[in-house]
Amino acid sequence: MELFRPLRGRYVWSVRVGEGALLTMELGNPRLEVAEVRHDGIPHRAVRPRGQWQLSLGECAFELQVGDLVVDESSEVDALERAAERLDGQALLFAEERDGVLRLELDLGAVLTVTPLGEGVAWVLASEDALYGWSDGSVVRLTPS
Repeated sequence: MELFRPLRGRYVWSVRVGEGALLTMELGNPRLEVAEVRHDGIPHRAVRPRGQWQLSLGECAFELQVGDLVVDESSEVDALERAAERLDGQALLFAEERDGVLRLELDLGAVLTVTPLGEGVAWVLASEDALYGWSDGSVVRLTPS
């Protein structure tokens, strides 16, 4: 898939399991995102490492196979977290979309398959200046160019 071409060979890191079995992962070189906030009137900085790209799964069914461990959106959180930990550090080799299904293959054998559900956004790929998603059967830019 052309959109993922710049990510080939890039490491996946900071793979996280969110509410509703949502998976989020960083890809590419890290950078620091710094936000100045106030808690009870006291200044504070929140610092978070971010990748050049972030992939988040939304309105979708997914299957992640990492070695002998296979999980999907209905798996127990513990199993999802083990799979996320094993996915961390693998490099993206290949990405394709066929009939709306996104398939990512990684260098240590992991395979992530994402199938859209309904009319929502199945997945989002974000960078500092662009935001793309899979919606209504195609990739759409979710931010102005």
